Amino acid sequence: MTDKRHSLFPDREIALSLNSSESIGDELIDLMGRHSAQALLNAFGGRDLFIPKTMNEDHAIAKVIGLGPARALSNAFPGIEVRLPMRLNPVHKKSEIERLLASTNLSYRAIAERVGAHQGWVERVASQWKKSGAERQTDLFADPDEAET
Repeated sequence: MTDKRHSLFPDREIALSLNSSESIGDELIDLMGRHSAQALLNAFGGRDLFIPKTMNEDHAIAKVIGLGPARALSNAFPGIEVRLPMRLNPVHKKSEIERLLASTNLSYRAIAERVGAHQGWVERVASQWKKSGAERQTDLFADPDEAET
């Protein structure tokens, strides 16, 4: 599913997934196998990666995962920028990101690094969290004397 345009290259689409019911990590495993998908994320995870329309053995992606898996990736995402997760089985949870948003003054980038997520995911979670009004909810267990100081 492509649903965003690259900020520096508006003619490029950014793919978050091909199928909205599946994560990009699962799609990568289906496309090229777990070993190649993990190698791809070890080298390029946590960023947007442009996938060329044609792949050759000299391309950086092919050097990391091999020409066969790289061509499979190129066939699935030809000329598209793919938003890669940090890990295949992300440990970040929406609730953990929300907890860090509520309890710390960390930047989105710092939260992304801490939970192993893409910064764009943290930004989306933060946006939804702010819209829900969660940041304005009163802590029912806070000491009222501390709130006045």
